[in-house]
Amino acid sequence: MTEFPPDYTVGQVPWDDAGALRLRTLMAEEVVPRYADLDLSAQRVTPPRAGDVVATLVVYRGEQPVGTASLVEVEGFFEVKRVVVARGHRRRGLARALVSAVEELAAARGIDRLVLQTGIRQPEAISLYESLGWRRIPPFGPYADDTVVSVCFTKRINGDD
Repeated sequence: MTEFPPDYTVGQVPWDDAGALRLRTLMAEEVVPRYADLDLSAQRVTPPRAGDVVATLVVYRGEQPVGTASLVEVEGFFEVKRVVVARGHRRRGLARALVSAVEELAAARGIDRLVLQTGIRQPEAISLYESLGWRRIPPFGPYADDTVVSVCFTKRINGDD
């Protein structure tokens, strides 16, 4: 079982949980400006519907939500989505723990392969996923036509690749 740093707890919440929503909004506010000079109109991906969400995890420090990650099923893929840790809580292993917790959650449900998408201008995310044993793949599913931004990864979590 994934361990989180002392003073932090993790819980499963609905996709539309207020804390998870706030963290995803903060993520968008930070990431969107990195791509401001690009025309991303062709790269728009529809947010997951509630029925597509397998689980959403939120990390708390006390009562305050400080990190989140979700697992969704879209177009036959099980995708890790919206991994974000609030600025004041970074560099403590929370993102690493969140991704590992999502992997464990998926494995417990019998899911053997996960995918995820990040962007070319998010080197910290790329570095995190590579350090956790994820390997790059061509854009998949809803990102298949994105030749501008997407950096996609996969990881087998039950069995060998």
